[in-house]
Amino acid sequence: MKISIEVEVQPDEVDMATELLKTLRSITDHVKVTTPGLAPAAPVAPAATVPQTPKEQMKALIEQLMVPGAIDEVAKALMPILASPAYGGDRGTAITELVEAYEEVVFDPKHIQNDTRLGPYLRLLVHKFPDEQAHLEFKRKVIQKVLGHMTKKRAIDAARHDILLQAEAFANLVALDCVQLEGAMQTIERLIGKPDSRAAAVTMLGKTVDLCIDKFTAIPNDPKYTEPMRKLWIAMDAVQEPVFQYDIAFISAQRERIIARLAQLHGPAIIPALTAAPPAAAPPMPMPVPTPMGGPPGVSAPGGIPTPMPVPVPTPAPASSQGPVHVKQLRAMRGLPDIQSLVFSFNWDAVTRHALTASQDGCLRFYDGAASLRNTIPFHSHYVTAIDSFTRAGSRMFVASAVPNNAQLSGNNCAVALFDGTTYQQTAMAQRATTMISSLRTLPPNSVVEGWVTAEAAPNTPMQPTVVCVYDAARVGASNEITPVLTLAEHSDMITAIAASSSHANIFMTASSDATLRIWDMRAPKSVGMFGVPSPTGGRYAHQAPVAHLDAMGDTVLSTGRDNHINIWDIRQLGAVSAGEHYHGLVAGYAASLLVEQPEHMIYKLAYANSPSPTVAAFVCDTALFLLDWTNSLQTPSVTPAVDNPNLPYKLKYIDCKWTPGAGENGGAAPYGGGT
Repeated sequence: MKISIEVEVQPDEVDMATELLKTLRSITDHVKVTTPGLAPAAPVAPAATVPQTPKEQMKALIEQLMVPGAIDEVAKALMPILASPAYGGDRGTAITELVEAYEEVVFDPKHIQNDTRLGPYLRLLVHKFPDEQAHLEFKRKVIQKVLGHMTKKRAIDAARHDILLQAEAFANLVALDCVQLEGAMQTIERLIGKPDSRAAAVTMLGKTVDLCIDKFTAIPNDPKYTEPMRKLWIAMDAVQEPVFQYDIAFISAQRERIIARLAQLHGPAIIPALTAAPPAAAPPMPMPVPTPMGGPPGVSAPGGIPTPMPVPVPTPAPASSQGPVHVKQLRAMRGLPDIQSLVFSFNWDAVTRHALTASQDGCLRFYDGAASLRNTIPFHSHYVTAIDSFTRAGSRMFVASAVPNNAQLSGNNCAVALFDGTTYQQTAMAQRATTMISSLRTLPPNSVVEGWVTAEAAPNTPMQPTVVCVYDAARVGASNEITPVLTLAEHSDMITAIAASSSHANIFMTASSDATLRIWDMRAPKSVGMFGVPSPTGGRYAHQAPVAHLDAMGDTVLSTGRDNHINIWDIRQLGAVSAGEHYHGLVAGYAASLLVEQPEHMIYKLAYANSPSPTVAAFVCDTALFLLDWTNSLQTPSVTPAVDNPNLPYKLKYIDCKWTPGAGENGGAAPYGGGT
């Protein structure tokens, strides 16, 4: 559409007209001025158009999200830009630039001046792209950026313009179910309790009770929702700083509306649950046995996996014969020699007391307790990505996964190899028609399967391992080939980690970028349980962002996600699903959710198995190793950074970590951090 407007200006209106022209020229180049009696000026040739970079093109498209109904076209138009030759096929760089472009548009300070609502921008996070994987990665990174910005340390009287837009974005994430309401309340409550995060937390709460009032007033009468709300109001009542006077008044008014509506919905009996002392904790439930696949106990079901038999609830074994050990701090002691490339995975064999490394140069390396190299096994044309060990028929075995390091081999050339732990000879090989093996974990002793579990991409699919494969070392073919005895597929996104506990012989757990934790029993055809909080769609989510890692010891499972939380789960708490949940197994919420304030470093890996204490774990970020101790308090655990060793000739960069019983001083447990 083209509209022509002609305005005649009198001499006394020149000043006003000048301002009008200035405004018009700020939004269009098609403004022409002529003076009566003079010939119109000769047209000026337009300046040469400067080609836009892919990032500039993405910013221009993101700006269009404010146009009603444009979101679908914007999502489609982003796809060819992400595939631009400028990125050389590097999808990671393309997504990173998309996130940067999105941040520059959405968090532009002009939105504060113009009082612009950010909702139309944030809806892109729940509008599926034609490339679903690109959409999931984009969404994950944006949520990570928002949460990271809001958890930075600030002064009590920090300037609000630095956090207003991100606080509104957080509220929109809650409104769009990208962040669950109960998780949002817990996060805000913890941030309010700390002076250096209070300004952001109060701002977040004000925006959230404003934009999500309907969600607050519709929560079920269930402690999973009422308890976080009660704690949130108590935390807010403790805020007394004058700088928050307006916020307190607004939030208090919203709180009264919320409680009044909930009393109408559920009856006045709900009010004490939102204001009184916390209810007594429910007694733990025993670990349930999964439903049999058919046939009498002990009879093999399809695939050769026996059906479950009733078993007593196991008692977690102590971390050591001397009982829990109080760990105060971690110190770097020494490095493993002869590693010249990136270490992908590290494992400690408590039986042989050997350290095993898998690295980018395609080599498996074995070190004794004195950190002396004992053996090296090369994998030609492959990266060795994971390694673990187990005992079979009294013999120690170790298993490793590998992916091609040559583009000409990529496609269906991943492998899993089994080795004898004494002779270091390969005894079996699984050539896998898959593009990626993302995780590997051996099964506990006394399991019905003596073997391991991998996370693999299904054949002929993109590089997203969403399938769980169970291998039995007793089922090696005549040509030393081995294939899975069980394949399980329920995750909708990449499986990032697998964990098992020796207290539960046939159970293992998986974590995924779909934000879920699933529990599997090798005697059942599908998952038997999920950890997490209910979502409005009927599922369960363990974290408010993709789950990065998990580990287990006894009945306790720890997980960490890109939301900077470490969640603690208890297998014994598994019970029946709530009404309206669409899940076939048992479920449990977390026993505790710990916010770890390291926003500049995302948590990569956890180490909990073999810890010297059931209330101590270790975790690694990119360049730091930390000790997490919740012995004294689940609400305010201590996080202590490890002390570097100035005698080491390199700066530590962490990829993996494990507790290593017998490797520390006096034979105690010490965490090894594998990296570079």
